[in-house]
Amino acid sequence: MPNGPGNSPPPLSDANGPNHNHAEVQTHHLEISLIIPIGFEKHPIPSTPNYLRCPIVFADDALRKGNTCYSPEPSLPPLFSIKSAPLRSRFMKNLLLLTPLFLLACWDPAPENTSEPLPTPQIPEKPVTKIYHPEGDHLAERITPPAGYQRLAVQEGSFAEYLRNFPLMPHGSLVYTCDSSIIPNDHYYCAVLQIDVGKKDLQQCADAVMRLKAEYHYGKQEYDSIHFNLTNGFRMNYSAWKEGKRLVVKGNQTYWKNSAAPSTDYASFRRYLDRVYTYAGTLSLSKELKPASIDRIVPGEVFIQGGSPGHAVIVMDVAENAEGERLFLLAQSYMPAQNIHVLVNRNEPDISPWYRAKESQSISTPAWHFYSEDLMAFPAM
Repeated sequence: MPNGPGNSPPPLSDANGPNHNHAEVQTHHLEISLIIPIGFEKHPIPSTPNYLRCPIVFADDALRKGNTCYSPEPSLPPLFSIKSAPLRSRFMKNLLLLTPLFLLACWDPAPENTSEPLPTPQIPEKPVTKIYHPEGDHLAERITPPAGYQRLAVQEGSFAEYLRNFPLMPHGSLVYTCDSSIIPNDHYYCAVLQIDVGKKDLQQCADAVMRLKAEYHYGKQEYDSIHFNLTNGFRMNYSAWKEGKRLVVKGNQTYWKNSAAPSTDYASFRRYLDRVYTYAGTLSLSKELKPASIDRIVPGEVFIQGGSPGHAVIVMDVAENAEGERLFLLAQSYMPAQNIHVLVNRNEPDISPWYRAKESQSISTPAWHFYSEDLMAFPAM
């Protein structure tokens, strides 16, 4: 390539000093990548307008001792040496011939797969059982156990059977508070019990548990079985209320006073419960109940943490598999007083709304966090 203005290589330096006159230099420019043998050092070439990209320059014998192939930058050391002109010519021919081999050496096609294809693993299909049935009118019809579980056998006419067959509001019904406000169903509940909440902010969590227990006995006319302890420990019996006695509260002192006509009508029964709700709660109910074992959980038992605040949810139903492992359904009211509703299980959507019964296990509901030791039961009558 003839030298033109701005294209001339810089003057060469040698042992005789700078700007020494030299014979004509042959310059070959190859657009290739050099493969540097092990043990050789690759020197960078400065990126300036006066130097061409990756040049290889061959000098005559008179230029530099050892007939060196060098970089056009005088300050850089030689790249490698070629001893004679025939060798230089042979080097160039071989380099051009070997270039395709270098490129082929870098090509790494995917090896042909000659082995037999591996069999596709067969994953057993999980049985699909529909748990929720929108057309169901009561709990046992609306919510069935997951595959492999059967409802726990309960005594006919028992509180457990009463809860299992409790009537429900139509599918899609919302929960309302005592002042007719809506509790949005943000993956919170899956069914609403068909029972009123009242017009006052009284029937909250523990009150809902007492309401269901009292309604069961009232429907069977088991009036002597309806009684709850107030926070101060006073035992409030429905049997005294129905005879016309009414509760008198003075400070922390409570006692009965005859002030009404005897009656067992439902309106009077509801007024009795409102009076109970006013002076009872999770603290008093937790003291009235007895500890229960979660691996033997049955409908009608209660997860309860007494206090202020405290919370309580009731076990509505229980299912069991062949290994004796149990699942259960939970229902609650909350604050403010609201319709009693069946809770979903956000942690295990595959079995929701069922919860697993395991020792030393926490039970996380959408509203509260319980532990297995919080399970309690009403004393045997």
